[in-house]
Amino acid sequence: MSGRTALVRAGNSATRARAPGPLLLGKARAAPASRRLAGSGRLRFLRGTPIAQSCSVAKAADLRSRILSQEREPVMRRPGWITLLLLGPVGLLALLSADLRADGDKSGPKYLGVDKCKDCHKAKTKGDQYGQWTESKHARAFESLASDEARKIAKEKGVADPQKAPECLKCHVTAFGIAKERLGDKFKLEQGVQCEACHGPGGDYFKMEVMKDREKAKANGLVLPTEAVCVTCHNKNSPTFKSFDFKAEFDQVKHPLPAKK
Repeated sequence: MSGRTALVRAGNSATRARAPGPLLLGKARAAPASRRLAGSGRLRFLRGTPIAQSCSVAKAADLRSRILSQEREPVMRRPGWITLLLLGPVGLLALLSADLRADGDKSGPKYLGVDKCKDCHKAKTKGDQYGQWTESKHARAFESLASDEARKIAKEKGVADPQKAPECLKCHVTAFGIAKERLGDKFKLEQGVQCEACHGPGGDYFKMEVMKDREKAKANGLVLPTEAVCVTCHNKNSPTFKSFDFKAEFDQVKHPLPAKK
């Protein structure tokens, strides 16, 4: 099949959609409503709608929300042909509008966890990215859900325990909804919004021979966050959202490698 592959990041996961024509920055052709993803052996739907219409910031936020909602929902296995025939046209249409997916995302690289990342990213001479993260609100994102303020907001929204609610966890932890098979030995959900929540699962790019080559690391899944990545969580869907100034917020959490002398 000709065309380019668009990678749509959704917080802790990424979905590849085949676009039939050239893929331009900021725009992408709409993919069919259903698409068999390579290696998954399953059909995934976005409730009967195309996977993507645009790569704008607003669209990216909405797209991630819809993808994440699929990752949290119960399993519905693909029916056999006899079942399809018995359903009839109306039943079949309803079925095709439903989400058919696995119990947890089992395909893709592993999430290794911040304790693995710090092996190479805690040296002061290399920027101490781990130290910067420990001082950030990202590191305390899961912990914050246990605060009195969080519980008050949750109660108003009809949520019993924000530290267990999918609508809260999807943006307060890393790899929520991902199958256990894809979590590394050092991965801990309670460590909040870790490196891989923004940079993508590191299972394929964490090795030194890959990481020392930026382009090779990107080819193996490293994500360099943009505003579109940030607003997938920092948006009006959050009950505490007021506004989001990408440049100002990014300046507070950026952790570049020191310039080479």
